[in-house]
Amino acid sequence: MKRLFIGVPLSEEVKRAFSLLLEKLKATEADLKLVAPDNLHFTVKFLGEVEEQKIGEVQEKLREVLKSLKPFSLQLQGIGAFPGRERINSIWVAAASREFVVLMKNVDQALDFICQENHGEEVPHATLARVKTGKNKERLQQLLEEFKPTDFGTMRVDKVVLYESELGKEGRVYKVVGEFEVGK
Repeated sequence: MKRLFIGVPLSEEVKRAFSLLLEKLKATEADLKLVAPDNLHFTVKFLGEVEEQKIGEVQEKLREVLKSLKPFSLQLQGIGAFPGRERINSIWVAAASREFVVLMKNVDQALDFICQENHGEEVPHATLARVKTGKNKERLQQLLEEFKPTDFGTMRVDKVVLYESELGKEGRVYKVVGEFEVGK
């Protein structure tokens, strides 16, 4: 069994655009764990534990979905928190893109034989930090308000990655299982 998810890695330009925000998150001295820069991504679908013999089928279904789509741009605008400002479990940057929502829905439908999720409305986002406790919650809330209107730029989505998530000594490590081009 492998713990798998499908995601879109962030461009180097976008990672650089997030650097000030990440520094300000650290400066709040809140009890949080920042996502390592190499692990930053937009999740398309979490698959969970998948039997190794099914990985080939997952890859083939993913290729089929991506053939019908075209590369597109993501506008990265503003930050938010799940489940909300009053109880913050994770902090994320939002992506505005109708095409990304279509990608998420198509992948979800094609791979529901592996993992059926019901999130309701999809919110394309890249998680920046996970919040462990309520320490300095007010500082986090102020930061959310300060960065809410921030434009972090755009990035092109021309590939999707199937990742394996392993728990290591330093936290989660993501390994690329396969890369798939959008529109091919």
